[in-house]
Amino acid sequence: MQKGGPGMANIRDVARAAKTSATTTSRFLNGDPSLAITAATQQRILSAVEQLHYVKPARPVRQGTITLGLLVTKSAQDEYDDPYYRDIRRGILDESEQTKAAIGLTIHAGEPVDPLALRGIDGLIVIGGIARPWLHQLQQTTSLIVLVDDYDAPDDVDAIAPDASQAAVMVLDRLAGAGHQRIAFIGGPPTVTHADGTATAGPPVDPRLLAYQRWMHEHHLDRYREAYIGGWDYAAGAALAAQLVQAGKHPTAVVVASDPLAVGVYRGLNKAGLQIPRDIAVVSFDNSAVAGFLTPPLTTVQMGAYPIGRSAVRMLTERVHGDRDYPLHVFFPPRIVARESDAVQAQH
Repeated sequence: MQKGGPGMANIRDVARAAKTSATTTSRFLNGDPSLAITAATQQRILSAVEQLHYVKPARPVRQGTITLGLLVTKSAQDEYDDPYYRDIRRGILDESEQTKAAIGLTIHAGEPVDPLALRGIDGLIVIGGIARPWLHQLQQTTSLIVLVDDYDAPDDVDAIAPDASQAAVMVLDRLAGAGHQRIAFIGGPPTVTHADGTATAGPPVDPRLLAYQRWMHEHHLDRYREAYIGGWDYAAGAALAAQLVQAGKHPTAVVVASDPLAVGVYRGLNKAGLQIPRDIAVVSFDNSAVAGFLTPPLTTVQMGAYPIGRSAVRMLTERVHGDRDYPLHVFFPPRIVARESDAVQAQH
């Protein structure tokens, strides 16, 4: 349905009417020379522009401090307890200070959102998976949004996240190079947060789990594939490790989806009398501070939480200044931090 009067439509309305993506529509209307689309698509976009009376926003001239908002899809306590989320926040704060951007609003899951307060910011950074109805509601007030660590981000919204799929393949290749075939996976369920603070199941599969399943299949190791999915805290890691041991399938290595889970996995395996890495290798993700202090020190993947936080501010600043008027999806490259928990030199 057509909105309002002349100038009321936005780029998403035009894209919807033209039956194409907002990215393609924006690039076409901005004369991107690298864009290749059919004449029919071009005509649909132009017709939608005329039908909706779309007027391209003038490039804003910004001076002085930019005011950003933060929406964290965890409670304040859960954010503090999660080293990955803490590092994202630290990156956002450091980059904001360096670029003279002010954090004018911070919202945690379950806290009320004042529409008037949202109108007082230049853009919003959302950390964690957010339910689509809530995202759409926010877009009505705040058009400039960057999603951080949301692996199901819509095409028409800026998004940045670690390349979790590549990270999983890297650790699996590392374990395979040491001779491991019986490799298990321990992880937690992906979730999205709603406006009332409740969390429900998000995208159907964690990208690390999906990459594990695909890698095991491609390497003809389906007979050894086993995944244990529970929560994301220490207690969940210990409980899932106990389930792995009780299953009696004797994997020689386990890929754990986060360092906090790995702390619990260490406890569960040690309680069962298994020694790491002699009896079972353990590899994790996040490279949090605790990883180097476990016994043995934990081999883990640096997922780039801190630079992701800094990059999110830069992405939003680009949009506020009008330096970019099309959405970007950025996947940050991971890096393995090798320690002693996987004993890659061992032969199994």
